[in-house]
Amino acid sequence: MVQTTVIPEKANLDMSVLLPDNYVGRQVHVLFYTDNEVNNTTVSVTPKKKPSDFFGTVSLEEGEKFQEYIAQSRKEWDKPKLLADEYREAASENIERSKEFAPIDLDDWDNKY
Repeated sequence: MVQTTVIPEKANLDMSVLLPDNYVGRQVHVLFYTDNEVNNTTVSVTPKKKPSDFFGTVSLEEGEKFQEYIAQSRKEWDKPKLLADEYREAASENIERSKEFAPIDLDDWDNKY
């Protein structure tokens, strides 16, 4: 952004502006306004609300339902993790069981069976 302040000495102001290279070929906005115009157009800003400003806007029953909903939602977030833990545990049990059925050494077959 390029900004400058000019005080014209006559109504017919002829001016040029040196633009950065990355502005060339792009749409550029040019504004003319006086400081008084800016001061007269103030924006109404509402103050930031505190949590205490919302006291009483939700009934106790609605609040409890909302808290239950939040608790349920959090449990659902944890479900994939719990399922992954269960799958991991089942996989390790299967690995241990598969060791019982490891390939038999055929050279040792006669000695065992």
